[in-house]
Amino acid sequence: MNYNDLPLLSYDPLICNGHRCAAVFNPYAVIDNRVWTCPFYVNNTPEHVATYTTVEYRQQGRKTSKSWDRTNSTSAFSSSASLNCLDVKGNGPGIVFVNTLVGLVTFNSMVGVHDLGFPNCSKVILFHGERELSTDQVQEFLGIRRPKHHIHGTTPDMHEQGFLLPISECESSIANAIKEIDHFRAAISISAGLLEGCIANTGSRIMVFTSGPATMGPGIVVDMDQSKSIRSHTRLCDASIVLDLLACSLDQVGVAELKVAVENSGGFLMLGESFESEQFKKCLGHIFEKDADGNLSMYFDATVEIVMTKDAQICGALGPCVSLKRKTSSVSENEIGQSGTCSLVFELGNEQTIQPKDIFLVQLIIRYRYGNGEIRQRVTTAGRRCVGPCSQKIPAGFDQEAAASVMARLAIHRAEWCSAREVIGWVDNMLNKFATEIGPASSFSLFPQFMYNFRRSQFIDVFNSTPGETAFIRLMLNQEGVAGSLIMIQPTLLQYSLGVPPITLSLDISSISPDVILLLDSYFYVVIHYGSRIAHWKKQGHDKDPNHERFRELLEAPGRVAEQLVTNRFPLPKLVKCDQHSSQARYLLAKLNPSTEGRQVIFTDDVSLQIFIEH
Repeated sequence: MNYNDLPLLSYDPLICNGHRCAAVFNPYAVIDNRVWTCPFYVNNTPEHVATYTTVEYRQQGRKTSKSWDRTNSTSAFSSSASLNCLDVKGNGPGIVFVNTLVGLVTFNSMVGVHDLGFPNCSKVILFHGERELSTDQVQEFLGIRRPKHHIHGTTPDMHEQGFLLPISECESSIANAIKEIDHFRAAISISAGLLEGCIANTGSRIMVFTSGPATMGPGIVVDMDQSKSIRSHTRLCDASIVLDLLACSLDQVGVAELKVAVENSGGFLMLGESFESEQFKKCLGHIFEKDADGNLSMYFDATVEIVMTKDAQICGALGPCVSLKRKTSSVSENEIGQSGTCSLVFELGNEQTIQPKDIFLVQLIIRYRYGNGEIRQRVTTAGRRCVGPCSQKIPAGFDQEAAASVMARLAIHRAEWCSAREVIGWVDNMLNKFATEIGPASSFSLFPQFMYNFRRSQFIDVFNSTPGETAFIRLMLNQEGVAGSLIMIQPTLLQYSLGVPPITLSLDISSISPDVILLLDSYFYVVIHYGSRIAHWKKQGHDKDPNHERFRELLEAPGRVAEQLVTNRFPLPKLVKCDQHSSQARYLLAKLNPSTEGRQVIFTDDVSLQIFIEH
């Protein structure tokens, strides 16, 4: 169902009153005499409308905080990054709303929280970078202690303090503050304390713009003493705060160490070379995109609860989430990823008591804060029928793309503590077990090919990749849907030639030819590869000759498609244009199957796809 077609109901959901059930009314409920029987608990409850398997409720009696007229954001800057970020906000029309609440924290060995509402001069509250402060201590030092009888989801008067102000009131103060800073660094903890004191549990963002790692204080990601372990923080998730990390540097900035905090809080991670690049400006603009109603396309404070029938249980979830730590009958003892909580992994209970044609139900209850501050609840209920192990319905209903995406998430989850060789061995064993138990079928023909390309990808083979780059691509795989994940696992390859429409080719060395142009989309970079003959004609300037109009159109066609791919994807992929036999042609060769049928030879230790499938 399209999101725009999703019914939005202006009343609270009907919830089963069975002991520890909490399932929501759904089309699978049995209705009799205006009473519905909960299929999860077999309990009778008053009837209501049951038409859609997915509905969305607008929560009643929940007042929106006045700070949620738009959104709330605290930004932490390093020096050179700050000037460029401010320039983006000044020159990029409509990136942020005029009444967006903004705070400024600068950091180095000292952390500075800027009082943007102090009119006489620049006022900064300084914290020592090595001292870890609790939320209450930060609030006391800043003078923003919340009232004892504070109502959850509301906000104190923003005019009583000057640390969070509408950007329309403090833009000049931010500009002056940025001009005065030199080099500051270590402020995530202080920013969290500031937001917890002013607008806790209403949904907010900490946006960190950095060009180097933190080496001291509670936000440390790299210690001078390598014997000290680095902790991860849970304060952000508890206070409904999103952590975004926009790192632009030619050196390491500690992305791998901050990955857990960014991923678990549902934040965004961007790696770039310069804050002046077009990539950074487009990424920042994408974060502040608006929907058709003028609301920011941001959703905060989301929770996902799963209710299941007694014969099925959830093992865990793989993706940007943290466990709610709730132990119910729907939670399995076998833990995968975040136990008790996106790829969701289920298992059947006692398989001996389950008969073919039995139905088990799964209900996802998602509560979140909409872009305009409303509290909404989306309920999706799905029913599946059990079948025997040899049923023909298994291959008919097998989704190869979704299976490859889930297998990839399971593999990178295992790669956090296992070596690459062990992960590859696990993938091969799972594939062999799958082929042995299910058997060959046309519905499974692509799945081994997906796994072959995945085991050769940068997700597993991290040689020549920095820890930050590895953390970034694995985080993106966990956040992407099936379509995007499949492009990461197995890139697409298009061929352009004179007089022939574009065609899709297999990822094989035999696809390279001197008189064609290849377009490779591997999600993180897009490659336009010119054959040697095409490259020679281009160097001769034939594309500028009016007598070779078709050749000019041939050169422009893949460029238009590549620009469209780069523009529509977030974060922006790298665009590579290369000639056959050039050094940058390695971006294409690294993704091709090293078969013996091609005119060009790839020197690699990997076996070909044909040998892999045979064994």
